[in-house]
Amino acid sequence: MGLKEVQGKLQLINHFVFTRDAWSKSGDRRASRRCRAILRRLELLSENGRNELQPDTTSFNTVLNALAHSQERGSERRAESLLEHMDELSSREHNPLTNCMPDNVSFNIVLKNWARSRDDAAARRADAILRHMERRYADGDTSIQPDVATYNTVLTAWARSKDPDATNRAEQVLNRMEELYAEGNMLIRPNALTYNIMINALAKSNNSERIGLALDILKRMKDLSSKEGRQDCRPDVYSYTAAIDALAKLSTIESSRSAEMLLEELEAEYAATKDVAVKPNIRTYTSVS
Repeated sequence: MGLKEVQGKLQLINHFVFTRDAWSKSGDRRASRRCRAILRRLELLSENGRNELQPDTTSFNTVLNALAHSQERGSERRAESLLEHMDELSSREHNPLTNCMPDNVSFNIVLKNWARSRDDAAARRADAILRHMERRYADGDTSIQPDVATYNTVLTAWARSKDPDATNRAEQVLNRMEELYAEGNMLIRPNALTYNIMINALAKSNNSERIGLALDILKRMKDLSSKEGRQDCRPDVYSYTAAIDALAKLSTIESSRSAEMLLEELEAEYAATKDVAVKPNIRTYTSVS
């Protein structure tokens, strides 16, 4: 193959890549549809002998990401379908496209699609995908290893869910994270975002036991940061505001006093440190009032 032919092929590849990326970042409502069309053109060209144009994992992830930012109805199901298509292409018995195997990024983007979905089954789908990832990793697929972002996304899906069992299912995800981390899996180390999501999930409940668990989690965060030096678990204004919201649901004199004590604790923390991460905001004060 001559130098000019190689340069021509590279120019063609770059054309597709730049066009695909431009649409994925454009913010246009048709962006994900355009990206899918470009991806399909790459597939057809590679199937017709243009091996240098075979789409790779990055190509698919770009389209998945466009779907994640799309306002299209049903984008979460299209994203999951595309993920399954990646699996099918990479596992074909004849002429597999091994360079488009889904990776952790692929799965995390699909989970993000489900976490932001209004579909009634969204949280259950996200949870099912997480379990699928866990099984694949346990079976030796090291390219698919759930990390803290994976679990946090599934927690977010449960926190947003109207499923009557949502808080129980979120608690199960958190417990699984903590167990795996205790066993030495550093990629699943819970952080402040993890616990904030969980407190928010519990705050949606009117059950006093659930509210108590939200306060226990806030205390756990404070202990982890002060006693174990886990600054990644240090409570911030969102932690306190979510806990105050939880107390507000109880509508009792005792819970109101507890909420005010938390606000005073947060104010004292900000006065001592001047750290904007613990600066009370309008929502914090509104929740107490």
